[in-house]
Amino acid sequence: MQLGASYTCHPAALKKPSLLLITQTFLRANIAETTRRTYLGAYQQFTWWLKANNVPQVIPPLQETLVLYVVDKSSSLKFASLRKHLAAVQYFSGEAGFEEILRTMKVLKRVLTGIKRTLGDTRLPKIPITPQLLLKFSRADVRYWAMACCALFGLLRIGELLDSSTKVQMFTDHMILRIEKSKTDPFRHGADVVIGSLPHSEICPLKAMHLWLQVRGPGGQSGRLFDYADSKVSRPGFVRWIKQNCTRLGLDSSQYSGHSFRRGGASVLANSGVSDVLIKTAGRWESEAYQLYCELDSTILKTLSRRMVDSENLGKGSFIGE
Repeated sequence: MQLGASYTCHPAALKKPSLLLITQTFLRANIAETTRRTYLGAYQQFTWWLKANNVPQVIPPLQETLVLYVVDKSSSLKFASLRKHLAAVQYFSGEAGFEEILRTMKVLKRVLTGIKRTLGDTRLPKIPITPQLLLKFSRADVRYWAMACCALFGLLRIGELLDSSTKVQMFTDHMILRIEKSKTDPFRHGADVVIGSLPHSEICPLKAMHLWLQVRGPGGQSGRLFDYADSKVSRPGFVRWIKQNCTRLGLDSSQYSGHSFRRGGASVLANSGVSDVLIKTAGRWESEAYQLYCELDSTILKTLSRRMVDSENLGKGSFIGE
């Protein structure tokens, strides 16, 4: 965001020019770099559409332009992607000094509602990867295998594993992953993720991490946790490994992603009777959003009616509403 004359000509800025640079730094830090990259990609698609349709690129864009854009793209983009593209337009308009431009666009809001009601929001959550499924994955790539074990048993986001500030401490019966940056930690308080050992299991996260650290060697410890010499780990590479394993097992790989581990860990804990509070704490969820990750087993759901009847709160012959 470029600061206008009201900032550059301000007496305090004239006396101390470094204030402008510091302000710019803080403004850029108002969103995560991953979000900025996502917005940039979406905004580029918007500008390409403008050029393809001979529409002048003005900031902020007209409501008519945005309406016709989402209508045109509704046949190829999911509703969530349309919202993301609009968020990108609003963000970069804000960078240019035009704040909250979408708030007053009533027609655009009604068109979006119509698109959602007509075409639906087709976002499908990724299928969980549970310990039982992970057992069938190939362990030939020790780096991806260690990442998968950590992601599942630590309820980790892939971005947390890939961040340069993430470090690991190994102990006899557990390890601690220090997560300095996280989606739900904008103020960088950091968190220690404790992952226990499974000494008699083939998918022990400590064994996987120990093996990876041996391969990586002491010389690679100055970079990211899962980088090795000139071989840099990447999200696309890890996701590709996941999908290759799913395809080999005869599964629809499009239904699995890096987030499947976090979803799988939360689901298994929920089905095992672990309390909501503990799941929320283990996954570092700030809201109740963790409940969307927990996919309860149908065998548990089928017992709910019997558990209601057998509950001490409902005596024999006593029902709510009587």
